[in-house]
Amino acid sequence: FCMGRQFFLFLILLPFLPIVLLMRVLRPAIMIRVGALTSNQIGPFGASTELYLCERDVGLQDNRTVDIFYHSADDEVFFPPVCNQQLRKMWERTLHVTALARPLAFLSRRLPGYSAHVIPMLSDKDPNGLLGSTEADLLFTPEEEKVGEAGLKQLGIPEGSEFICFHARDAAYLNQTFPDYDAQYHSYRNTTIHNCIDAVQELVGRGYFAIRMGAIVEEPVPTIHAGIIDYATNGSRSDFMDIFLCARCRFFVGGAGGLNAIPRIFRRPLAFTNVVPLGRDNLLGHCSPNSLFIAKKLWLRKSDRFMTVREILESGARDFLRTEQYDALG
Repeated sequence: FCMGRQFFLFLILLPFLPIVLLMRVLRPAIMIRVGALTSNQIGPFGASTELYLCERDVGLQDNRTVDIFYHSADDEVFFPPVCNQQLRKMWERTLHVTALARPLAFLSRRLPGYSAHVIPMLSDKDPNGLLGSTEADLLFTPEEEKVGEAGLKQLGIPEGSEFICFHARDAAYLNQTFPDYDAQYHSYRNTTIHNCIDAVQELVGRGYFAIRMGAIVEEPVPTIHAGIIDYATNGSRSDFMDIFLCARCRFFVGGAGGLNAIPRIFRRPLAFTNVVPLGRDNLLGHCSPNSLFIAKKLWLRKSDRFMTVREILESGARDFLRTEQYDALG
């Protein structure tokens, strides 16, 4: 079976060999590069891709190259899942994206000179503040604007009304979408929707509508209020409205979930809650223009109290990226 699969793979890749060789020959005159979009995770799919374009906008990427992308989650030749079809559509209007780039990259990796033909993609962090010094690269078409306005009316938001989006990262999305993936190592990033309720009730009292975001969540919003819309569980959720709401909200309230990449790439302010870890690279990397943050509280089990900020910084917890590190410190 393994040999049969390899032979089948060889037959698929063989027609692409002349193209890969031509890329090498043309390199002195035209640099053709191939890169993967991490399309199965909305955080890097949104922010990493936008930050690549920000670098091009400010001249940090070589604008003489021809860059071609494909959707990828791994190194396989075949197609991975894409986390949001609307975001996919918008990137494909903005970038050169084709499925043919995937076998090109797969074959090119196995031939000399590959590294020069790879598009260097960034993480989803922005420590250099590129989002604050550039304009958003994604735009809605006039037809999409009409669909978005109709979606707002369907949610009960009158025309011209301001709304905020709020989100609490929990384990439900990863557990259901990637059942074979062990997400426990970063469960320290999870929180509960209950933590948002006092804040959104206050915002509704100030005249905002508050829209609870999320594709798959553990529980509904535990309150009934006309101004709080549980979009994640009320049956109206769609890939399109996920992007439109995050792009049009007055600001976004949320923590360490990948969805916060979408308001960031549309230059919407964040009220960034439960920031963890508190290290400089993580904090500054996820900030966007005009944003605020509050750190996640860490509880010392033995002392039965919260850690101070000084203790978080001096104990090393400021840089912990795995749940077992927090457990080891108690």
